[in-house]
Amino acid sequence: MYLKSAQWGIDAMVDNKLGGYAFRLHLIGILASLRAVQHALLGHERTLSEAHKRVIDEWQRRTPRTVPELAFIETARNQILKWGAFSRPLKKSFCEALGV
Repeated sequence: MYLKSAQWGIDAMVDNKLGGYAFRLHLIGILASLRAVQHALLGHERTLSEAHKRVIDEWQRRTPRTVPELAFIETARNQILKWGAFSRPLKKSFCEALGV
């Protein structure tokens, strides 16, 4: 659900070429949804069965939180939701991917 929500938000931003407050609202929602994926995996999905636990534990072992994509999602989401701003500009390639 969270991943589909994030994808919908990205598609809406690109399709509608959003800017200003609409862009900010979508970006905040996308980052919060992507961050929630990790929480759902580790806090809920992991407890569904031993097979889920084994697969998710293996993913967590192979995928440190310092992977650039995960680090960006966590840092950006935390800065936006907790402090209301980025401490540094978004990478150009990220903005280009969103069409802004």
